[in-house]
Amino acid sequence: MSTSRPARWRAPLTTVILRLDYPDAESFLHACLEHLDAGEMFIRTPHPFAMGERLTLQIHAEGLRAPLTLGVEVLRREQGAIREDTGISVRVPLDRKQDYEMLRTLMGLKGGRPRPPAQRVLLVEDNPHIVQMYSHALHKVFPTEEREVIVESATNGAEAMDRLHRLPPVDLVVTDVNMPVMDGLTLIERMRAEARTRETPVLVITAQGEEATSQAQALGAQAVLHKPVQLPDIAAKVRVLLGSPR
Repeated sequence: MSTSRPARWRAPLTTVILRLDYPDAESFLHACLEHLDAGEMFIRTPHPFAMGERLTLQIHAEGLRAPLTLGVEVLRREQGAIREDTGISVRVPLDRKQDYEMLRTLMGLKGGRPRPPAQRVLLVEDNPHIVQMYSHALHKVFPTEEREVIVESATNGAEAMDRLHRLPPVDLVVTDVNMPVMDGLTLIERMRAEARTRETPVLVITAQGEEATSQAQALGAQAVLHKPVQLPDIAAKVRVLLGSPR
């Protein structure tokens, strides 16, 4: 596998083209498709791409009538002990729906089992029973064949910020307000103060009244639900917030 020199590209979401040349063995191509379908793929390259940068990926391999061209984004930079271990991990963004369909179709033709695209929700709640109930609702937001929702949890805002500073990125935060260490309102304030989390959608679920709702919305929460809340209402709101992938 090799990468060509990066070239400038004028498309609005694409600045660099990476070309991957696979040997004749079709197993290499199949492995590449499986890694992309599973969520990420490692590419060796010395170029210092930035996290979140959008690239065009061209895959040339035996068995392909034409090069496979996909839009990808950089998840992280991998710095190995030797040059051969240095590169980037990339994924196909959810907003590249045509590329996902192309990947899934090719996976089927090559005998693989394509997975649905996944989005990650961080649930911030200090009551483990509520975490269990909400998680059950979140996993059922979309039909399993359409999209997978991966649920992670944190018991307070400080834990949530620690998770938000790490990869893979979170697509939605669902948070309570009253929590120890760092409450939900402070969490939203911290998120909006940092470039990495400034645009991450936030759904607040609280037992407090209209004052908390106004505060949460003023700080940048996209939606607020009040306890006791019906699980279908959570699913419906999350479906709206995740319906247009960033």
